[in-house]
Amino acid sequence: MTAQFVAGFQEQTAINFLEQYEAVDELKYTRSTRQGQDWFVVFYGDFEDVEAARSALGELPADLPSRESWVRPLKGF
Repeated sequence: MTAQFVAGFQEQTAINFLEQYEAVDELKYTRSTRQGQDWFVVFYGDFEDVEAARSALGELPADLPSRESWVRPLKGF
């Protein structure tokens, strides 16, 4: 499981998010394809289950919009 924070067609959006929260080492981004275009996703961690992911999100900096993250399987990134 992982927590997805940002996803979109503009790579710069992912880069800006990472720069804004550069103190959070576990934030990463990946590139895939969606609707025939590059698709960029920022995600956090690799957790055993949903509970572990949600627990880790609670320890992130208060200004990180963790409540807006989507806990989902890491497979498929």
